Order: sequence, then structure tokens, then C-alpha cells
Amino acid sequence: MGPLGKLNWMQRAGIVAVCAFGSATAFPRPVEIVVPECPNYCWLVAISGDGSRVLVKTYTTPLLWSRTAGFVFLPPAQGIEQGSQELVTCISDDGRVIAGQVSALQPGGPPATVGATWTVAGSFRLLGDVPGGRLSSTVGAVNGDGSFAFGQASPGDFEQAAQWSDSTGWTLLGTLPAPRTPTSAVQDSSLTGRVLCGSSDQSGTMGIRAVRWKDNQGPLGLPDGPNGSVPRYGFAVSGDGRVIVGEGTMAGVTRAFIWSESGGTEFLSVVPGPDTASTARDVSGDGRVVVGWMDNPLSAPRTTDAVLWIDRGAPTLLFDYMLFRGADLSGWTRFDRIYGIARDASAVIGEGTRGTASGIPFVAFIDEPAPVPCADVSGDGIVTFIEITSVLAYWGTSSPFGDADGNGSVNFDDLTTVLSHFGEVCE
Repeated sequence: MGPLGKLNWMQRAGIVAVCAFGSATAFPRPVEIVVPECPNYCWLVAISGDGSRVLVKTYTTPLLWSRTAGFVFLPPAQGIEQGSQELVTCISDDGRVIAGQVSALQPGGPPATVGATWTVAGSFRLLGDVPGGRLSSTVGAVNGDGSFAFGQASPGDFEQAAQWSDSTGWTLLGTLPAPRTPTSAVQDSSLTGRVLCGSSDQSGTMGIRAVRWKDNQGPLGLPDGPNGSVPRYGFAVSGDGRVIVGEGTMAGVTRAFIWSESGGTEFLSVVPGPDTASTARDVSGDGRVVVGWMDNPLSAPRTTDAVLWIDRGAPTLLFDYMLFRGADLSGWTRFDRIYGIARDASAVIGEGTRGTASGIPFVAFIDEPAPVPCADVSGDGIVTFIEITSVLAYWGTSSPFGDADGNGSVNFDDLTTVLSHFGEVCE
């Protein structure tokens, strides 16, 4: 990558989006790239809501990483055969609960894969399977506090989307209609767990379609985009549950999409070129910032570049974003992929290339963490019964006089915010 003066038209368009994004917030600290020095080869899997903790997968054991504590080993798996493989996939918003699955040999039987959770407090738990299942469950997501897990369970010879809680165990969430062996999977959850996203295989000519589950209702297939484009995989949902991102097909090419109830399915823009593919892997809590990667047809041989789509605008290369913001990129050739973004958009995780060495994991601190909103919607400086009355009075609206958590809508989340901050004095 060269200096800003040598950026191509797509990159310059992206810088406009960077400026628009940056103008909304003060930046008291510089952005920076941090490379966790893994004890073995590792992959960065997920990041907590405030960007302070990163979930790390290795060939041997899962880890947590933070800037203050470095690497911390998760508690060992208990109650399974030695030689098992532990695969972590997700972390709760508060960074206290980790989930995934453990694969191990069953005595006298085939290998079993069982959903599992770990906690930073030192506990480990196997989640089992649906009653009568073949002991094959996986976890792809947890809600904000980790009390619910979502993924797949196996009622028979195929897997279906399912949710787990301590009180109910695994319950199936359903699939889209299919002529044979319907399968589905949950990939992500909103903070409350009321909105989920994933995919369902309809078999035959229908193929795989991105789906949404809301309030424990059956799956709803996301609608087609323009010109017959189809959303195939829902990889992530925003913390407020309003936006889903993933990848689909447009004219036979894999392309990143974004969906919302108001805007329907839209395919995000890419740099023009023959068969330019892209994917969206995660989205910020408010749905404004989508992250993933895109083919760069201007490079030879063709490479992928980590990108951000800000407010559904032109793709912004992460390399250029960091360069524009003054980060030290010495030694870096490019950033190849972004796998996750903190809910507050303060950090992203991914992998890049330094010199000729590819697959280098990185944490990019891209923005100052968002302040916790004051729940004092009445403006009198203290959270009291007045706030509860205001939330109820403006229920179902977007009024700032009831929006205690600052996410643009007045609902149960605002009531929870008021109750959790009741009696606090706001400065």
C-alpha cells in the first residue's frame, strides 16, 4: 500500500466514509495494531463487546487474550475422554462466558461432538443433546450474558438449529421447508437472545438461504436482493437485533449482504472488477459498521483485503483506515481478513500479511470505546422512578426521553438499563 495520494478511486471513496465515521467521535488515543504472540499457531475467533477480551483457538487448547493480562488458559474440559479436541466459537458480550464444542471418542461407539461452555470463573460444562439425539450438538453463539447458547442439535440423522438454557436444555428452532433432510444452524444472537441469524438448507434447487429467528418463532428466510441476488448465510446480527449481515450470491459470485426490516436485503458495494467476491462476517452493535473482506482484482496475483463498510457506503480498506488515522503499520504488507468487531466498534480482529508471512493474527484498536449512556432520560441528574415512568410513556417509540440505553428505540432493554442504574447520579 502506498501513501494516501496514491490510493485508487475505490480507496479514496472509502476515506470519505472514514471521515464521516470519525467526525462523530473524538479520538483521544491513537489507533494501533497489536499482534498477540501466541504460544503456538493460533486463530482469533471472537471479541467481547467492549473489545477488551479476545477468544483464541489453537491446535491444543483454547485461550483468552487481553492487553492487560496477555494469554489466559480456559479451564480444562472435564468428564470426557482424554485426547479430545476443544473448539471454541464465541464469547459473551461481557467476556465472561465462552462456548463451542468438544469432540471425543465414545467408549465402543463413534466420535461424539457435544456443545460446551467455559467461564472465566473456572467452570466447564457439557451441554448434551436433545432428548433421544445422537450426541451431536454445537454452539455458534451466546446471548449477551451467556445464559443462552445457540447452534445445532441432532434429533436424528441431520442437524437442526437449536437453543440451550439451563432450565430447558436443548430445544429445536426449526428449519425452512425442504423436500428432504432439512438442516439449519444458528450463527449469531442479539444481546437479548430474542433475534438470531443463521441459515437453512432447503435441498434440491432452492439451496441454502439465510434466515432469522425472532422471539422463539420459526425461521424466516431473508428475502432476495436486487436482480435475483440471494442471501445464503447469515453470519452476524447487530446487538440490537435490527441488522443481519453475511454472504450470498449475485450473478454467480459470492457477495457480502446486509439486511434490515426497513431496507430489506442489500448487497454491499465492492471495487469493480471481474468476479469480485466479498463476505461480511460481523457487524457493530448499532449496525453501522460491517466488517469482512473482499477480493482485490487490482493485485496480481489476486489477494483479499480486510474491509469495513461504514453506513452501507463504499468499502474502506482496513489498511487505509489505520494509515489515515496515524497507526504505525511498519512491516505490514496488508490486512487480509476481519473476522469480528466489538459491539462498540472499538476494535476488530483478523489476520494479515507481514512481509511474505501470511496468517498473522492481529487486534486493531480502531476507535475509542463508546461511553456507557447515562440512564437519566429526564435530565435531572439522577436515575429514579421518573425514568421508569418515561420509558413506559414512550414505549415503542424512538424518543430520547425514553431511550435510556441510547440505541434508538424504547423497549425492554431501556427498562432493564434504568433498573440496573437505579439511584445512580449522572454527571
